[in-house]
Amino acid sequence: MLNYNRIMKNLIILALCSPLFILAQQGSLTYDQTQDIKFAEQYKNNTFIDSYTTDDGLTISIGDTLTIGNAVINRKRYLFNDVFSHIVIGKTKGIKHKEFRPLPHNYSGSQVVVKSIFVTHEKWSGFKLWPNRRKTPLCVNVFVKNLKGTSSVFSYSRKTILDIERAFSLGEIVNHNPPLSKEEAIKKLKESKDLMELDFLSKEEYEVLLTKAEKFDFLLCADECYIDVYDSSISPPIGLLECEDISNVKSRSVVFHSLSKRSNLAGLRSGFVCASEETIKQLSLYRTYHGVTLSLPTQMASTWAWEDRNHVRENRLLYDERFEAAISCFDSSDNVIRPDGGFYIWLKLPCDDQLFAKSLYQDSGILSLPGSYLSKENEGINPGKGFLRLAVVHDVDTISNAFSEVSKKISDFR
Repeated sequence: MLNYNRIMKNLIILALCSPLFILAQQGSLTYDQTQDIKFAEQYKNNTFIDSYTTDDGLTISIGDTLTIGNAVINRKRYLFNDVFSHIVIGKTKGIKHKEFRPLPHNYSGSQVVVKSIFVTHEKWSGFKLWPNRRKTPLCVNVFVKNLKGTSSVFSYSRKTILDIERAFSLGEIVNHNPPLSKEEAIKKLKESKDLMELDFLSKEEYEVLLTKAEKFDFLLCADECYIDVYDSSISPPIGLLECEDISNVKSRSVVFHSLSKRSNLAGLRSGFVCASEETIKQLSLYRTYHGVTLSLPTQMASTWAWEDRNHVRENRLLYDERFEAAISCFDSSDNVIRPDGGFYIWLKLPCDDQLFAKSLYQDSGILSLPGSYLSKENEGINPGKGFLRLAVVHDVDTISNAFSEVSKKISDFR
């Protein structure tokens, strides 16, 4: 009976302690989750996790190998007493960094293995008498040890990386798959410029942008006035409304539509905006300062145009004929294709776009628009440079004559 009571007592103690074991070790965390205050509130300081995915998408798990980088200093050469700012000696916990012993700078290049990962709340940065640190973002720390076989005599075998995100950004921990620098991104853009496609965004691309809109707190605005002008033999382009529930109060999507391209009614200046209730409320307030009410005849004509889809289908078939006539004027080597939407052809030129447009007008009386006029130069790159925008909006005979002249002009510049 005594043994039975002892067993039951142990079972009760184990049952009471099991929630503590569950809370002590959590699963995986991402950078976005650590920055979400409401999400972070459920974590106590020094809660252990299994893995962490950084802002750059690098996942760190227990057992992974990391390489110590260089200590950050403001001089060209190190002094004997220089130390790392985010790597300290020993297995440390807590939030009082002043009590930790920084790792000497001469550990640069050594490899360590991840033994545990734990989180602490960042220091409160506001002015409050008794601040609640659980209402601050999480900071991810990593406890590491030397690799097996590495000599630990006269060296510190146990270390703690305080704020792994900051350690990566400063280079104190080596990121073997770092994001592109500004110079590398510009170089890559230059290399891919000739492969530039000017089409509608895919659903996957929209979803990436919506994720960034949520992360960085901005609205994603899509001007979809050309979305009804597409090849009638294929599926219609994806719109932003198909990628997010715009009735959601947290929706970041704002979609603009117009009758100008859909119905060839540019003169009506009639369209609509679709967004969340809060966004529309703010837009309505803004519009009271400069908006103009449409006249009743314009509203009646707009109502008919929005409700009738037959004329839109007929319009689309006319554009099919126009694009077929325009593209047939070029040689296959010109690689002229119809975009997924809209009524323009973006022509890749063998010469300067401004010079070509000027020559085309002088010799043939054909108006076109240099691509460089429609984009902004940044870091020496103008993505529209070397392209010509041509509108495919006239009758078939006019289009055939005009685009034949464009084709001849291309031959002249080769």
